[in-house]
Amino acid sequence: MIERVVCPYCGEDIYVDTDDWCDEDEVYEYQCEECGKYCIVSASVSWSYDAEKLNCKNGLAEHKYEYFPGHTIRRCKVCGEVEEGGREMKTYFIDGNSMHLAGSQIDISDSFFGSESPKSDATDSQRQDAIRFWLSEGWMDDGDVVVWDGVRYIVGEGDNNGQA
Repeated sequence: MIERVVCPYCGEDIYVDTDDWCDEDEVYEYQCEECGKYCIVSASVSWSYDAEKLNCKNGLAEHKYEYFPGHTIRRCKVCGEVEEGGREMKTYFIDGNSMHLAGSQIDISDSFFGSESPKSDATDSQRQDAIRFWLSEGWMDDGDVVVWDGVRYIVGEGDNNGQA
């Protein structure tokens, strides 16, 4: 990369090729083409700091929690606040037209969803609509995970239900 520095003697531009530079602690000697004087060129790193509002921490907005399936904790994506002691998130597996909870092979699609059982040929949009419906009916909770024919969704997270 070619960088422009100013000659400390005459003020003219010196163009320095920094592609071979290895370390910010090294210094390099250059001769100004305009005045012929030598100078040392070095790199320096600077830091800047910014502040952002944490509306959720100040009670001005809701926390945006991300859930950890199978655990009883969740963490705010904005402020990092961790909340413990909630319910354990559930993982549902849908394969074809059957549905079961993680750790069980008992088909719960009829008793759990009734006429709203999962369809094996559902499009991604139809799957997301079904998950939103199940959430609105209280059959699932925010943070639950649905693995539908290998595609993972986190219930209630974002517009796409957290599709991974």
